[in-house]
Amino acid sequence: MGALGCSSFEDQNGGVGGTLAHLGAQDVELARALLPVLLARIARTTERLERIEQRIAQATGADPAPELAREAQEAEALGWLLGCIAGGLGSELLLERHEARALELALGLTGEALGARGKDLADRAWPGVSKAGGWRVAWAIAGLAWRAASDESDPQIELVPLQGSEGFQLISARAPDAGLCARGRELERELEGSRFLARDDGWSWSFPADWLERAA
Repeated sequence: MGALGCSSFEDQNGGVGGTLAHLGAQDVELARALLPVLLARIARTTERLERIEQRIAQATGADPAPELAREAQEAEALGWLLGCIAGGLGSELLLERHEARALELALGLTGEALGARGKDLADRAWPGVSKAGGWRVAWAIAGLAWRAASDESDPQIELVPLQGSEGFQLISARAPDAGLCARGRELERELEGSRFLARDDGWSWSFPADWLERAA
């Protein structure tokens, strides 16, 4: 089975203090696209919490406990997403934190960023991530989805299990451009056990079965 690991920013640069020039161009591109969307969600969450705080201070309105519980869940998701973006830029902020919803969260944010550009990432039920450190596969798939929408088309991607217990495969029936191919080659180096294949009629990125949970 392949190891879901990659070198950290500190490893690549001999310590803390590198610059954006040291980072992968496609990681920076994805972070640049996702951060404004994440900041907008944080702002909306903050506004809702401020309204709840005012009601509590004035002792008016409905019981705030259910709303606070929902906002706590959203804040947890936002914190994980911030850690995922930081991880994509080389900081091991999440360490080995396990987030089963990693794909759902990362691709949900990517879908919002694509929607702001008039493109659609079709909603679907993404498998759970079964490994600690699984933010890496979530970041990888988000990056491939983003690159798949580099032209005027929507990113038509699908994640399917391979036969038996051989693994999973992210597939697209559209020929990849040079940027997507470069991203795939990077992932082969960064995520041991994964393989990117480009064809005239599409592309695929496969990885070991133990990275994700199979649907029942």
